Amino acid sequence: FGGKVGGDRLSDATLRFDTKQQDIISRLQLPVSPPPRFCHSACAVGDRLFVYGGWAPEPSRENFPSSAFLSDTWMLRLGGEGWTRVRTAADPEPRCQASLWPLGDGGRLVLFGGASHNQQPDRLSYGDVVNDLDTVHILNLNTGVWLSTATTEPNLRGGVLAMAPGGPGGATLLGGGMHSDAGSEQPTFRSGMWAVDVRVPAPRESREKK
Repeated sequence: FGGKVGGDRLSDATLRFDTKQQDIISRLQLPVSPPPRFCHSACAVGDRLFVYGGWAPEPSRENFPSSAFLSDTWMLRLGGEGWTRVRTAADPEPRCQASLWPLGDGGRLVLFGGASHNQQPDRLSYGDVVNDLDTVHILNLNTGVWLSTATTEPNLRGGVLAMAPGGPGGATLLGGGMHSDAGSEQPTFRSGMWAVDVRVPAPRESREKK
């Protein structure tokens, strides 16, 4: 779904990819699609495909470029009639280049890292414009509520590769990513691999009782 086509033109197309032929075989004709975007996050849970956030740069928007970062969540049920927006609460900070993966039985999604902008890109160097993120958020697909949880590693970065499950005890494997140092004109690409065991935060009322 989505991406850039023909230079800087954004797409809202949903394409079908044949894993045996290793090729795109058709464009799905759907009545509703998420707004065009690129650098968004996506993951599959059973017969459902989820898309979160991304970047939709439109210089005409107020407070551009920070306003171009998205925090919406969409779902496509494969074989269904089209995309539907997932109504959510307590959304994470808008971002692109974040990692998204299913947790446990698929009733929750985990979002890690990513990046956003804090200033007009022509005023400062690339590293001063980009805000790298290292927060972790968990979306309960039954309630539509995002919860935040703490982590110490990996630190600030976007574009991290995730595979779940794959680590010890069913933990998620995270690898690589890129970080933007202050004053730099290009991001720094990072190596390393982490086995991340994400814990679902307890409901607030349960924490207060303890």
